[in-house]
Amino acid sequence: MSKFKLAACVAALSISAAPGYAQSSGDWYVSVFGGYGMFNDYEFDFDNGIGGVFPYTLELDSGFVIGAAVGRSGGILGPNVRTEIEVSHMSTSDFSGYFATGGGFVGTDPDGRVSSTNLLVNLWFDIPTNSNFMPYVGGGVGAGFASGDLTISNGSGAQFDGSDTGLAYQLGFGGAIPLNDMSYLDVGYRYRVVTDVAFDSSIAGFATTAGDISAHTVQIGVRFEF
Repeated sequence: MSKFKLAACVAALSISAAPGYAQSSGDWYVSVFGGYGMFNDYEFDFDNGIGGVFPYTLELDSGFVIGAAVGRSGGILGPNVRTEIEVSHMSTSDFSGYFATGGGFVGTDPDGRVSSTNLLVNLWFDIPTNSNFMPYVGGGVGAGFASGDLTISNGSGAQFDGSDTGLAYQLGFGGAIPLNDMSYLDVGYRYRVVTDVAFDSSIAGFATTAGDISAHTVQIGVRFEF
């Protein structure tokens, strides 16, 4: 719960620092997007509570990301700054390996899912050019609501399941081109992270420690101004 409160406070501070919507000029917009995610390994420990700590690595394969955002360009931060609130979901159900990090045990046929739904406050800086192409760079911070489960066909079978909340952030860049007077095609890259995620151990006598869920994502979307 403390991690959720931290993320909520960060998001609230970000919103309070955003442009004053009622007093400032600017263009409202909504965007929708989807894309491909290349997930990094999820690393965590099994801890027996009496000094035995056993690090494990779960190799996550590719997955997907989908999401939507509402925001505004312009305002008191300048005409080239966009402030937005994003809800996105990233997920993978393909695992390529599971093993004790220091060597020894190797889990066979790892099966399950790791995912996170993220609520972020973003700042994007549009870079003016002398063309219709508008590059941008920026990032965001907020909360990530992660869930996951893992089962293997040897050893004790079930390894972990459950959900957890962590501080989420992203960094990214991309570019947009106009489709018409009110919409843009947006293609971008994001590095997305949910920190300190600990699932519930399914192995009696052991607890799990927290690890980060992260992914490199490439996405395409459409932004509609109104």
